[in-house]
Order: sequence, then C-alpha cells, then structure tokens
Amino acid sequence: MSTNAGASNGAGSWTPHALAAVAWLAGLSDEEFELQVRQVASSLNLPVLSLRNAVKARRKRDSAEHANYEAAERARSRSSAEDDSTDSPDDRGRVGLFVDGADLPTTAMEVGKVLADVPNLFVRDGPVRVDWDVALNGFVAEPLTVAGVVNGVHDLRRPWHYRKSRSGKLTRAYTTLPDRAAVLYLDRASGSGLRPLNGIASSPLLHEDGTMRVTEGYDPATRLWCQRVPEIVVPARPTQDDAARAFLMLRHHFRTFAFADAFLRTEQGQSFPVVDTGRPPGDEPSRVCRRPMSLSQAATAISCWRA
Repeated sequence: MSTNAGASNGAGSWTPHALAAVAWLAGLSDEEFELQVRQVASSLNLPVLSLRNAVKARRKRDSAEHANYEAAERARSRSSAEDDSTDSPDDRGRVGLFVDGADLPTTAMEVGKVLADVPNLFVRDGPVRVDWDVALNGFVAEPLTVAGVVNGVHDLRRPWHYRKSRSGKLTRAYTTLPDRAAVLYLDRASGSGLRPLNGIASSPLLHEDGTMRVTEGYDPATRLWCQRVPEIVVPARPTQDDAARAFLMLRHHFRTFAFADAFLRTEQGQSFPVVDTGRPPGDEPSRVCRRPMSLSQAATAISCWRA
C-alpha cells in the first residue's frame, strides 16, 4: 500500500479496510476525531498527516453530496407541494400541507394561507381567536397560541414531509405540524393575512353618515365582531319631536349620574340627588347625554332600551 498516494489523492489507492476507517473518522466530531486519529493511523501503519488529509477530503465530499441531496429533495418536495390536485383528500376532506424541515419560514407562510380563511381568526395586537365563553355567556377574543395554530392547521390540512427509507428512497410521511412553524407564523402578525378586529359589540353600529347597521358576526366596515344586537325600528326621517323625546329618555336613564354642571333634585323616597330632567341640560359630559347627539343616534339609543 502506497501511503504517499493515499496522502496525495485522498483515497485513490487505499485498501477497503483503510477506506472504512476514513469514513468512520469522518463521521466523528472534531473532539472525538482528535482522540482517535493517531491510534487509527498507527493501526493502519499510515502517517497521521496522510490520514488527516484523507478524512478532510472525505468530509468535503460528504458535505457536497449532502448539499446536492438537500437541494434535490427541496426542489422535488416543493413541486409536489404546489400540486395539491394530486393529493387526494382524506375522510375529513383534508389535503396535504408540505412541511419543509429545511425551510420552516416558508412552511409558516403556507400556514398563514391556510388559516387566513378561518372565520373566527383575526389580528388584534397579534393573531386572536373569537370563541364563545360559557361563563361569560358571550364571545371573547383570546390570543392564538402555538397549540391553537397546530390544531387549526390540522382541522383543515394534513401536514406531511419527506422521509428517507432504508433503501435511500424519499417517501411521503404524515406528521404533526412542528411547534417551530407555529411560532414563526405567530411572529408574522402583520403578514398573517387575517382580518383586523377592533373589538366586540352588542349594540347597533352607527356610521359617520348617521346610518345604522344591525348585524351578527364580523362587520368589515367597523372591524367589530357583533353579537346579540337587538333589532331596532326607527323612523326613516326622524323629526325634531322624535329627537326631543329620545333625548329626554336618555337623560332620564342617566339621571343618577351626578354631573357637576347639571340641575339636581332629590326624588321622593330617595336619599341621593338626580338630574332634574325637567330643566335644560348643562354640558353633562357624557357622550350619551351631551346635547349634540344626532337624531339617528338618539332614536337608535331609545330603540335599544325599548328592546
């Protein structure tokens, strides 16, 4: 065996036993390699420098082969992931979602596309989920968690990745969406594709032009989630008398608010003063009792109380 040839060209004329030793050394960590290289060189009757050069060449070759393998796998997997038409739905109607372990940010973007159409997911200082709270007997907006992302994706899609079999062939295998992909998705709050949520409302929505909207669920114009909004009946063109009666009822409803600039009186049987609604109002600094309330606002408020 020519050690000079082995040292100069990596492994061109080495024995199978020496080549196996080089492959084994190439797979060790740097610390383990330093502990073993001199002993292996002595057992093979090789110069240490020759063995080091051979291992270095083997690692370089293995690294290049691994990079080529990863590139080919990524190209093949992306091609398969883009062609969902070939992915037959399962018994729950879910098609596949490719999980690229080498590029989880891209997987997180695909998660965003999947969840963007979920009707109760929104953005409010980060992704949130609107759910029914039994204790409160109403809807609440809660921050979307990592587990919530994973559950939401699996409700709609079936994540999969490529797995290398013993024969070296790449095969599809179903998997659970990695938590890291969910974390990356949650970090992309502004680019999640979800609709914005300003809050939850239980009253008719008043627009700038004075029109009113009664709806259930999400209202895109106000970005509010509406629940249990009462039906209202108001005149198409309220008169001044309608507004005056509505305003009087508003003042009566809030008469126990002891505004500093209001005329007060003490009603019979009560020990605390209330606003004297028989006298003109002061500023009464409350949006619902302030004089500039529009006709439609007053009529809407009065209809809500009647309901």
